Amino acid sequence: MPIDISNAMQPGDLCPSNAIIFQEVGPRGGKTKHFIAIPRGRALPDTRRAGNLWKPRTAQEFKKGFA
Repeated sequence: MPIDISNAMQPGDLCPSNAIIFQEVGPRGGKTKHFIAIPRGRALPDTRRAGNLWKPRTAQEFKKGFA
């Protein structure tokens, strides 16, 4: 089931102050099992596939194991 990608970020965008865990999602919202933890204010790295985005996640969502 696709997830909402309305707040997904492009590779190279700066990490906002309220999110440090990101999940890589497809261009239409498909989930992947690729997660990253990144310090605030750093640029997001490239995704594994062209066209994918980074979806910010909270620590509570990450602990649930939803990927």
